[in-house]
Amino acid sequence: MSRKVNQSGRNREGRHVRLYHYFLDSPAWRMLTAVERAIYVDLAKRYDGRNNGRIVYSIREAANELSIGKTKAAEALLRLQQLGFVEITRKGFFHGAAKVASEFRLTDHGCDVTGSPATKDFARVSLEKFSPVRSQVRTVRSQVQDSPPTGTGEVIRRRYST
Repeated sequence: MSRKVNQSGRNREGRHVRLYHYFLDSPAWRMLTAVERAIYVDLAKRYDGRNNGRIVYSIREAANELSIGKTKAAEALLRLQQLGFVEITRKGFFHGAAKVASEFRLTDHGCDVTGSPATKDFARVSLEKFSPVRSQVRTVRSQVQDSPPTGTGEVIRRRYST
C-alpha cells in the first residue's frame, strides 16, 4: 500500500496539531478552562505552516464549532490574548453587509506575515493579575429534614434553599 504524497513528498493526509510539553506544562496553560483550551486547539488547527498571522477566526465560528454561546467564545478568545497564546494581527468588524473576521497569530510559532520569530508571550505573562475563572456553583444542603417531602416541588425547594 503506497502513501499518498504531494509534490514535495509530504503526506497529504497527515495534518495534526502539535502541542509540546513545555507548552502544556506552562502555568498559563494550566490556568485555561476547557473551553479556552478547545478554542486554542481549533485555532491552531487552522494553522497550515504558512499562514501564522493570517489565521482567520471569528467568534461565530468558534461558537458554532464548539457548540457554545458567542459570549463564552468571545470571553475565551480574549483570555487567550491576555495570557499570551494568541495575538490579533487584524481586528475584524461587522458592519451592514461587510463581515470580516479577525486574523490571529499563534505566539508559539514564528509570524509568516512579518517573518519575526515565535514570541511565546504565554511563558512571560504575569499570572498574579489573572485568576482562574470559576463559576459559582450552588451546593446541595447537607442537612436532611425530618419530615418526608410532600411533592417534587418540596424536594427541589429543600435541596436548593440556603
